[in-house]
Amino acid sequence: MSEITGTNSPETLHGTGADDEIRAGAGDDTVYGGEGDDLLFGENGDDELIGGAGEDELFGGDGNDILKGGAGFDILRGGAGDDTFLVTDLYDHIHDASGNDKAIVSVSFAKIPAEIEQVEYVDGAVPLPYWISALIASDSSGSYYSWALGEEKTFQYVFPSRLPAYAASRHAEGYRQLTPIQQTNAVIGLEYLESIIDVKMIRTEYPDQLNTISIALQDLGEEVGGTAYHPDSRSRGSDIYINAADSSRTLGAGTFGAYLFMHELGHALGLKHPFDEPDVDDKVADPPYLQGAEDHSRWTIMSYKESPAEYRLYFSELDIAALQYLYGPSRKSRTGDDVYRVRLDAPNFIWDGGGVDTIDASRSPLPVTIFLEPGYWGHIGREGPAETITAPRQITVNFGSEIENLIGSRHSDALTGNGLDNFIRGGAGDDKLEGGPGNDRIQGGMGSDELIGGDGLDFAVYVGARDGYNVATDPDGIVIRAKNDTGGTATIETGTDRLFDIERISFADINLAFDFKGNAGRAVKTIGAFLGADGIRDSGLVGYVLNLLDNGMPYVELLQTAIETVFGQDPDGPAMVRYFFEALTGQQAPEDIVNDLGGMVGSGGVSALELAMLAADHELNLDNIDFVGLAASGVEYLVV
Repeated sequence: MSEITGTNSPETLHGTGADDEIRAGAGDDTVYGGEGDDLLFGENGDDELIGGAGEDELFGGDGNDILKGGAGFDILRGGAGDDTFLVTDLYDHIHDASGNDKAIVSVSFAKIPAEIEQVEYVDGAVPLPYWISALIASDSSGSYYSWALGEEKTFQYVFPSRLPAYAASRHAEGYRQLTPIQQTNAVIGLEYLESIIDVKMIRTEYPDQLNTISIALQDLGEEVGGTAYHPDSRSRGSDIYINAADSSRTLGAGTFGAYLFMHELGHALGLKHPFDEPDVDDKVADPPYLQGAEDHSRWTIMSYKESPAEYRLYFSELDIAALQYLYGPSRKSRTGDDVYRVRLDAPNFIWDGGGVDTIDASRSPLPVTIFLEPGYWGHIGREGPAETITAPRQITVNFGSEIENLIGSRHSDALTGNGLDNFIRGGAGDDKLEGGPGNDRIQGGMGSDELIGGDGLDFAVYVGARDGYNVATDPDGIVIRAKNDTGGTATIETGTDRLFDIERISFADINLAFDFKGNAGRAVKTIGAFLGADGIRDSGLVGYVLNLLDNGMPYVELLQTAIETVFGQDPDGPAMVRYFFEALTGQQAPEDIVNDLGGMVGSGGVSALELAMLAADHELNLDNIDFVGLAASGVEYLVV
């Protein structure tokens, strides 16, 4: 590791491509990590420490420092002083026990330690949902624990017969191996993990390893059922010690021992207590906490309030949600094309492991608000969300789950997609349907709906033929009105829809493209330059060219393909000039223009591609094809 040391004057220090130890001096310094795994020390000044590409550790020192992790999984220690942490991803550990500290958070769903006094969310970032934050430790933000498992995402487990050498001496009292029946039941709980979170569980005989859950018995006294460590970079991380009391004898389902083992396993995976009572070590979990009836094993095995109904070898709903935030959902469960129908008599914690999936609210007797993006709080009914996520009619998608499709009720719904290519369908009410990022297909159905595409290439879908609708544009977007009462082909849709950030409209017989700053504009300009205005009226041709562009063909490659199709591999400059002039004006080109411009193509002064692009973008072409009018009405095309 290379060492870089500053002076007592204010300065800027930079890391190298290696692993660096960079120490600022007494001044107010700026320190940048390099490409390696670096140690950055701020020392006494008011310093700014910025991690690099590696896995860095930042120490603020005594001043009022600013710390920002880089691209890797970093540890940020503020030290003394009033420090500011810039939180831009979910991979950093933040530690600061002194001063009046602040986190400025520009990424959604980060776990901010309770020791940080002020938290400011910027750039649209939103806090981690309370039901997740109340169950995970302060150092367990986002993907950190999952990253620590490595690419294989593997936990090992072992039932040692002797106290491991690394273990604290306090665990030696009454230490012994689990009995065979206890081991059998413990394995049931351990292997169950693979069905809910994205980890592998492998048995080993060697406890002194990272990411290894060592499970044993010891005498813990009459008041203590068990104890466990959170995941750690040391071998003791995730180790579990169960009291050898009679109530824990088998750890089998239906006994208190099953609840006890799963509670300690939750700690071993990174879960904390959801209440403010002291634990076996007289320590109180950091806030926030669950309130009222949610602090019960019905909803989380991490609660001390339990009932025999939860004496089982699996986790409760809130535990699963928190564990999936930490590790992602299992990729072995729910991998088909699943349909999740919302329930009114219970909360809806929806999670999935793969496939093309659908949330279906079509049977709901009440309007619904549903978000496909994980971490948001939806609900059934007009009253808004309940006080708790565990109340009936609440809806949320667990972190890591990817749901593609969403079907609303026959009432006025609010349906929001995620970053995938979604299909979102409303019903009979006046719905608000929003696609978000991705190439979405949005169908309003009956009623007067608001359709918002967001980023990506988005379609509004209508089941009737084109002549069954009036289509108009205004400065805000597109207005679609069904013609049921004014002639035209009858449709099942009624009302007036408003479309925002929608690039395409799909009817039963034809499509309309409105992305004239994108592929639709490139398509009509190319067709107009080579075939004139008549080419734009060939909806099949427009569809063919759009398909090429939508599937990734660059604009210059489209023009080059058109050149080779019309003029061959070795295009003649004068011939190209005559062709484009006639296509754009309907007249023959004057010979002086043919000779001058055509000669430039022949001599290499202007390439054939540059000439084609000049023709396509020329105002004569735009006027000839009525580019402005097309942008208002849309250009018709057939899907090919």
